[in-house]
Amino acid sequence: ERNNGVKRTRTAVASGEDDLEWMLKARFGEDQMKDDIFALWNYTRALHAFATKGECKSSNKLLDYAITANKHVPSVLLGWKMPGVVPLQMALGSEGEAGDYCRDNMQYWLECDDALEWLQRRYLHVTKVKPLTTNKEILSLFVEGTRIVNNIQDQQRAMECFKRVLDLSDNDASPQLRERTFRRMAMIDMQLGQFDTALSHLDAALRLCNPASDAESIKQIYYKRAQCKEMMGDLEGALQEFTFVLEKIGRFTTARDNITRLKAQLNLPVPRPPDYGMSQRDREEVMNRVN
Repeated sequence: ERNNGVKRTRTAVASGEDDLEWMLKARFGEDQMKDDIFALWNYTRALHAFATKGECKSSNKLLDYAITANKHVPSVLLGWKMPGVVPLQMALGSEGEAGDYCRDNMQYWLECDDALEWLQRRYLHVTKVKPLTTNKEILSLFVEGTRIVNNIQDQQRAMECFKRVLDLSDNDASPQLRERTFRRMAMIDMQLGQFDTALSHLDAALRLCNPASDAESIKQIYYKRAQCKEMMGDLEGALQEFTFVLEKIGRFTTARDNITRLKAQLNLPVPRPPDYGMSQRDREEVMNRVN
């Protein structure tokens, strides 16, 4: 009987001691392994090729294709980015799909020797993006802290990692790294119920954002600010933050839903939902739910 908990090294997989492909086929079905649309199979095929053959032309080709199909997966696997909220309907190649894939499959990348180092090399090669930092100590601390936060484990250890990142970096050299670090510190504060401190860390992150290029980060910061204010009982303040996200930064379904909910709590007018061909009775039922 196979033990899926053992460490998956290239040697172990190649020798049949723990066949990653066998496990995936048993779990999902062999036919789905042929799928070349979803991140799940694109990245799974690439990882299995690396686990059995190492870094070679064929494994690189598979991973390059996976990265091209969904460029968000590597950032989450590498700990550079937090997995976003998985929406009810996911678009192929989206951050939602990346988050969904990474939540269920990150363990396989962590358990395969040198897989993340290989992933980083190919990701930088394919996308031509610059890493958050070239300082290996800083990046290691940042990744460790991010993974702890993702799994809601030892918040104190994660906070120590992030504080050390700030100590070792500077605003001019690593603004994006520091901005993400402050955001992660805010998440820890929120997990601990320290919402005032979370707002301070979010404000620090916001000051490091470039309005011309960091719209996604700004959206996430204001969204977290809104959540903090709501948890502190400031419903009007939360409503203002959610409204800013929706009106100034772009379409954000979750923000719109929260605006509707908060307006109802504050007894403010709630916009009529779109018709979509509903009958009068159905429209009245929807409005009753909203109100």
